[in-house]
Amino acid sequence: MMFGVEVGAALGPVAGLQKEVASTTRVAVEEQVLLVSGGQVLDSEKPLASYSGAGTEANPVFLVSRNVRLEPGALPFEGDEAAELKVGLRELEAQLESLSPAPTFESLKRLSGLAKSAAGNAEKAVTVASRLVQEQHFLHQGWNTLVANLSDVSASSEKRMQKLTESLGKFAGQKD
Repeated sequence: MMFGVEVGAALGPVAGLQKEVASTTRVAVEEQVLLVSGGQVLDSEKPLASYSGAGTEANPVFLVSRNVRLEPGALPFEGDEAAELKVGLRELEAQLESLSPAPTFESLKRLSGLAKSAAGNAEKAVTVASRLVQEQHFLHQGWNTLVANLSDVSASSEKRMQKLTESLGKFAGQKD
């Protein structure tokens, strides 16, 4: 799900952004991990502006919840727009079925009105599809960001483990 936040939240400290995100998503601040492209975790004490380009369309902020709970209705997979389109299509189908098979002036007028309504529904469908494609793009970016973060954490942990192993080897060598 993609959403915008108040400019004040985007200009202030990351903690302010986290509060705004909590009010919009129902993910508590303590359960949030905010990432930017490249996998960098945002520090709640720093201003968002200290992260180069963070919060822009080119470098969006991604939310990862530490505690994933799927509650009914928590994730709107199908928005109001999709439901509205379905209703519009059902109404068009019903009106088309009710048209007289005989080509009368009245049926042509109704058909013209239905065509205009269908064009309006098509425009709405294109708008919804465009938004969904953009959200899919951001979702892909988010997963890449998460993988980059995991890769960094893994490399860091590997280095720390290597240093620990070396230190333990030296310690064991000193005891002998």
